Formats: sequence, structure tokens, C-alpha cells
Amino acid sequence: MHFSKFLRWSLLLLGLVLTLTFPVAISKAATIPARPETQLVVLCYHLINSTLKTPYTISDTLLKKQLDTLTAQGYRFVTMQEVDDYYYKNKPLPSKAAVVTFDDGNRSVYTIAYPIMRARNIPWTLFVYPTGIQAGPKHGFMSWAEVKEVSDHGATIGSHSYWHPFLTDYVKEKNPDKWLNLQIAQSRATIESHIGKQVQTFAVPFGLWDRTVSDKLREAGYRLVFNVNNSNNDQNSDPMNLNRQMIGAGEPIGYFTSRIVTRRLSSTNHGPQNLSIVETPEVTLRINIPNVHNFQDGEWALREPRWGKIVLSPKNGHVEIPVKLTQAGQYIPHIYARNANGETYEDSWSFIYRKR
Repeated sequence: MHFSKFLRWSLLLLGLVLTLTFPVAISKAATIPARPETQLVVLCYHLINSTLKTPYTISDTLLKKQLDTLTAQGYRFVTMQEVDDYYYKNKPLPSKAAVVTFDDGNRSVYTIAYPIMRARNIPWTLFVYPTGIQAGPKHGFMSWAEVKEVSDHGATIGSHSYWHPFLTDYVKEKNPDKWLNLQIAQSRATIESHIGKQVQTFAVPFGLWDRTVSDKLREAGYRLVFNVNNSNNDQNSDPMNLNRQMIGAGEPIGYFTSRIVTRRLSSTNHGPQNLSIVETPEVTLRINIPNVHNFQDGEWALREPRWGKIVLSPKNGHVEIPVKLTQAGQYIPHIYARNANGETYEDSWSFIYRKR
């Protein structure tokens, strides 16, 4: 008798909970706002005033000028957490948002860039690979103590693999899964053990990767992954394949400005598919542009360093171009368009040609 009463009251209580809970859940799902529009520029720096001269060694003066230019153009510097919240929770970003990243952990980032960023109160991200940091200041890298220091003072720390290889070299390994796990998952675990914080961002070394690497990054639980396609991002970008602008030595400020004001063109159905591998030299590039009517005729072009400029004439928002791949390696086609106001839009994707 007591059990019967208990069961009856339990069922009544369960019904009440279901009645109160499900309408609220449905209401919340129905009112989730669309992701607001944004222009997200992500800059990729390497060395500042370093004695090691590379195509990516820039002066502190140029770094400051570029940061000033972003501010003058109306950009607001944001954190990686804000970017994560934007793509996964639809929390708004400024209409013009900028993220500053430094790759590798060269010691010039600690001695020169870090004081500049801190004095200006600009959030920034440092992508490191453990073997470099383990080599330390004697070999031109930051120490683990310095990486932790900048982390404790606001920098986001991300992984840049374990020793900065071409991640597509997994195909040469006897145990590809084990090798990729070292570069992707174990690099993160090592960094986390030194800074005492979660690592959720990854910068692809050399920007060279494919679908297998991308899948492994997702499986490992990363939330934001960055290439170096020299393009910008918007509300429709994939957070697991965000574009960065690689900053080179002596870059004229006018050229830099033209790069950061270029908006992302929302093109779809790329062919060959993004991050795919092709094994035949004859391919057909396919691009769909949903909003082709917003752009002027004769203001379309496709560029890739090995092909030069190809003038396009999209028909009904669709482009097909047969090309011949002459060299094995990564291809990053860029499609450009200009609207009636003279504003430039651009999109890119990548694929790898691997000869049989």
C-alpha cells in the first residue's frame, strides 16, 4: 500500500517536472539568436628584432605600426576565449575583431613583443612546440618559465605540434596514428603540464595539413585550429579551420592595410574539396558563390602562385576551371571579387597534390 502511494506520487512528480522542463527547453532553442556578422582578422607573427634573419623577422617599429593601423581602421583586439564563445555560443564579437598570434616561441617574442603587448593591454596568443621550448634561451627560444609567465599575464598558449614537422608526413610513418597522437595530443599535454591551464587552440605548422590531420585535431578535442592561408574570417568560417594572415619582413603598411580590410567572400562547394588529396594532375576547380549578384561583372579573379591570375566570369554563381597541377605539394587557390562600392572580398581553400 505504501509502495503504491509512493509510486503514484513519483509519477505525478515526474509528470510535473516534464511539463515544466520541456516547454522551457523548446522555448530556449527557438530563441537562440543567429551568429552576428563580423570581420575577424587573425595575424601571424614569428620573430621581432631577432638576430635570426628570416622572411618573417620584423622590427618592433613595424609591429607597433601594424597594431596602430588596426586600431585606426576600427578593429578591436579580442581574446581566443571571445572567439571560442562567438563560434560555439553565438556570443557577439565586435563588427571588426582582430587576434594577434605569435608562432614558435622565439625569445624575441618574450623580450620585445611581450612588453609591447602588455603595455598596450592587447590580448595575444603564443603557439609553441615542446622541443623548441625545451631547447630554451641558449637556442633562441623562450623557457618554460617564460611561457608560464606570459600565460599568467593574459596570453593564451596554444600548441604548434611537438617538433614542428609537416603534419602530412604521417604517411611516411610505420605507425601514423601514434605519430599524429604525439604531434597533436601529447604536445598539448606537455604544454598543459608546464602552464597549469587547458590548451584548446592549435596552429598547423607551415599551414600544411589534410583531412586526416583535421579529423585527428577534432578527435583530440581542440576547439580552434588555425591555418596560414592569408585570408580573413567571418561569421560563416569554420572554427576548426580559421584563416590567418602571415606577416612578412618589411611589409609596406599600405599592403598590410589592404589585407586587413579585405572581407571574406562566402563561397561554397570547393572542388577539389578543402583539405583533400588529389593524385592526378588534371583537376577542375569548382566554386559556388551564393551571393554573386552583389558583385560587378569583370571584377572576379582566381590566384595561386603557380598559376598566376585567372580572370573569372561566374555564371549563375558557379565557376568551373580545368587546370593542370605541375608540382606536388599544397595548393591554396584564392578567389577575389569587388562589389559596386569598390570593396574587395576574398576566399581561399587548400588541397594537396600527391603524385602516384
